[in-house]
Amino acid sequence: MIRAVDFDFGQVNRDFSGAEVLFHAVVGETLGVSPTDYKCLDLLMRADSMVTAGRLADMSGLTTGAITGVVDRLERAGYVRRLRDPNDRRRILVAPCDGVDAKLAWVFEPLRQAVNALVESEFRNGEREAIRRYLQRMTELLREHTGRLQTAKR
Repeated sequence: MIRAVDFDFGQVNRDFSGAEVLFHAVVGETLGVSPTDYKCLDLLMRADSMVTAGRLADMSGLTTGAITGVVDRLERAGYVRRLRDPNDRRRILVAPCDGVDAKLAWVFEPLRQAVNALVESEFRNGEREAIRRYLQRMTELLREHTGRLQTAKR
């Protein structure tokens, strides 16, 4: 059994993170937007409903001014649209354009299938659960430390 003290998880995470950041940079380039713009699009696509620019700023950790630029670029690229809130016509909502999921499937579906095949072929159920827990906790830690850095730079 490999113990944390025998294995540098920090280095493995650093390698994984670097590969992931570079992948998302190429995805953004492929889609004609920046990696930040693309990740904001991803947040919009996973949201339960349309959101305001302010809500997207909260979700992403970006300022409302930065989000205005993000939404402008995503709208020009044909990925999102602005709509008046039917309950409050003063508010503007941001939503992915119809068919964006299908439009982006060629970028992500091969990776999703490869990841699922890897997990199915290489790991037992208990190991899969450990991987899921680890990734969930890492996500929480990253969000926590992102907030710490954002607070520190103010």
